[in-house]
This record gives sequence, structure tokens and C-alpha cells, in this order.
Amino acid sequence: MKEELISGAELAKRLNVTAGYISKQKKNGKLSKCLNGKKFYYLKSCKALGKNQEPKTNDDIKNLTLPTDTTTFDSQSQLERILAVIKDGSTTTNKALLDGMKAKATMLKEYYLAKNEEVRNRQLEENLFTKDEVIQVLSAAMSMIRNAMINMPNNYAVNLENTDKATIKEYVTDDINKILSDLQAVGKQFEK
Repeated sequence: MKEELISGAELAKRLNVTAGYISKQKKNGKLSKCLNGKKFYYLKSCKALGKNQEPKTNDDIKNLTLPTDTTTFDSQSQLERILAVIKDGSTTTNKALLDGMKAKATMLKEYYLAKNEEVRNRQLEENLFTKDEVIQVLSAAMSMIRNAMINMPNNYAVNLENTDKATIKEYVTDDINKILSDLQAVGKQFEK
């Protein structure tokens, strides 16, 4: 990893210590070889103070947190990140990350439980049909129309043999109106 120059405040933050601790170590000489002007070499400072240097950069920390966009949430990669933090849970930074991930996971769980409850309440309040109920009703309606259409030729052949055009027209019109009436009755199920 490339050696990184950071401020004393950033070093204290990454090592989860106070800024006063960094100042004291600087005065005692422990960090004297870790300075470049007013900036600290991160890896050298960690080594001099005997501190664990994981996670190495802010990018590593960002990679270990939950995404804010839940629509693109990839559970497999998130589980791998959590496992990586758990395996090296000895550092205070990783413990803090794990606590943060746990809090975010709890919030996500509560959010989706609330959304589920909201949908259930809307179904009860507004008399909403479930997807399965709609499919069942529409399947029955399509089956009814299909059967009526399939039976038309046989019905007409038997009942309209040797009949004039006006009678045939009236008979077919009545048949079609009956099918449409039955379909309209199906549609009334969806009205309030």
C-alpha cells in the first residue's frame, strides 16, 4: 500500500484515539520520524504507536458500510463485507463499523416491515384485491368467454339450420350480448 500523508486529527480519528494522545506521542518523540512537515505518515505512525492499521484508507471504510440506495442492495457482497469486519473485529474501528452496519440493518428491517404493514392496511381499508385473486377472477372470465366462443359454431349449426338471415343475425347478436353481459358482471366485482 502506498504511504499516505494525513493530518494529526485524521490520524487520531483512524486510530480511534484523542488528538491529545497524538500530540503527546509527538512530543515524546515516538512520532518524530513519522512526520513530513505538519503531516503524519500513516503506516509509519501506526507502526511507531503499535496500533493496528486496518482499515487502511477512508475508501476501505466506505466499502464496509451499507449502501444508501436499497434498490441496488447486493446481499452477497454485503455479507462478505460483514464477514471481513467480523473476522478482524478486534480493532475498535471494525467494532464501530460492525455496530454501524447492525444499526443500518435494523433500520432497513423496520422500514420494510412498516412497508409490508402499510400494504396490508391499504388492502383492508380500500378493499384491495391481491394479485392471486385478480388472476383467479380474470382466468375464470377468460375461460367463460373461451367456452362460449368454442360452443358457438355447434350451437348455431343445431339451432339455426334452415333459418333466414334476420333470425340468424338476431340470434348471434343475442349470444354476443349475453357474453358481454356476463363479462360485465365479472367487472362489477372490482367496483366499490
